[in-house]
Amino acid sequence: MLFTFYLSFYIQEIKRLPERCLVDEENGSEGDEGSEEDDDDVDDDDEDESEGSDEECECGSEEDDEEIVGFSILTLGMFRGPLLYATWKGMKEIITPVPAPLTFDPNTAHRKLVLSDGLTSMKPRDKEVSPFKKSKKFNECLCVLGSEGFTSGTHYWEVEVGHISDWIVGVATESANRKREFDLLPENGYWILSLTDGDEYEGDELLNLSVKPTTIGVYLDYEQGQLSFYNADNMSHATTYTDTFTEKLFPYFALDPSDRDKNSEPLKLHHLAI
Repeated sequence: MLFTFYLSFYIQEIKRLPERCLVDEENGSEGDEGSEEDDDDVDDDDEDESEGSDEECECGSEEDDEEIVGFSILTLGMFRGPLLYATWKGMKEIITPVPAPLTFDPNTAHRKLVLSDGLTSMKPRDKEVSPFKKSKKFNECLCVLGSEGFTSGTHYWEVEVGHISDWIVGVATESANRKREFDLLPENGYWILSLTDGDEYEGDELLNLSVKPTTIGVYLDYEQGQLSFYNADNMSHATTYTDTFTEKLFPYFALDPSDRDKNSEPLKLHHLAI
């Protein structure tokens, strides 16, 4: 589930690819020369080594490292390709769960929430839009659910909260009340992590986080009854709920518009290219 760790590890491995490819190429070349050209003089060997050194210097340059990290096309002899994309495709086979590409469900969004066209970011608006006759909408708090719910399996998603001073991230049951004020507690169908006034974090109890996160990671194991929250910037653990889930659970998101100056940033869903 800790995809950030895997991604960091694979980036380091990718940076070493040019050197590895060069070593493999040189080993193959030396084997061929040893079997077919045993009588070559020392000067030829020195010339080959000099050419190999030049090639290694070119492949291992800082510019190449920057190109790799930047998803650019890297030339390795006759091979060209976006290495990070290829690596991420391979990572899907070993990372469980693959980070979920969530979107917001506009049918559940409070009327004072503005959702982006791609349904991946939200922020408060000054005035409510005209009311819709949709029973799924939240009436009291500026909340919205994810478009996908879960009744089994393990799932992981990330939410960029940036420097917003008041936010809530978590999950809610399908039947949880959306029409009046209520306490966001497991007995009411809500398991959440919240930030209030920019410095008070709370899960099932008040939390003392040593580092203020700008991105929250949420991990759900439905069968095991586990919901964990992480500072996704460094993958440090924030808090964990253990419970028995019996209903469909939807990702849950909320904002407090009381201080627009401190809450002007949009809350965003992270998507990884796959």
